[in-house]
Amino acid sequence: MATAASKKRASRRDGSVATDDRASRRSLALVQAKALGLIGGEKNARIAGRVSQVLLDAAMKKAGVISPTALLEYALTVLALQENFGDKIFAHEGAVPQDLDIEF
Repeated sequence: MATAASKKRASRRDGSVATDDRASRRSLALVQAKALGLIGGEKNARIAGRVSQVLLDAAMKKAGVISPTALLEYALTVLALQENFGDKIFAHEGAVPQDLDIEF
């Protein structure tokens, strides 16, 4: 039986994530960042830049935020928490002997 959330997701034709799912993901990322001391302390750095309005609007919509500041904090949080899976997997390159019989 499908839940209300999955029904909502399934009914979206543009493939975007339902608003409540975006809020949950954003909240989880911010909670993790706070637990690691990345946010929640003194805000003593400033960042500025110019981007196209179309890019800004699309990113804010996708992230489910309504201010550029919230978008920037969320984007930096996601980047800071991102696992470097590719780097980790390639670090093991050559670790398995080529003559190992894996019985395929």
